[in-house]
Amino acid sequence: MSNTPLTPQQIQEAQQRALHEDYFQRVIGAFDVFWDVVTDGLPDETISSRVERHHSLLARVLNHICDAFQTSHGQMAQAGDLARAKQTMETEVQALTQETGQAPPIPKETP
Repeated sequence: MSNTPLTPQQIQEAQQRALHEDYFQRVIGAFDVFWDVVTDGLPDETISSRVERHHSLLARVLNHICDAFQTSHGQMAQAGDLARAKQTMETEVQALTQETGQAPPIPKETP
């Protein structure tokens, strides 16, 4: 597990990469989210993001393995998940505003 936090520039670069993934990367990402949800994770979150937040032995081992392939993999996954969530929210707000004639309220917290 990488102990070095990403810089704001690295976070922004990871977010931009996530928003420009090709079809194959998006399919793999959807599969990743599917397995996160199957194992009681948050909807629309990848396993890597979830594992980055946890500090169990299994999480540390998984992070260590992933970091061998991509430095700060968990943090990069979190940045990507955040960018995709923001893009989805903006898309749905725009659609609801067009369909209803008014901007929908934005939830402040999850139920």
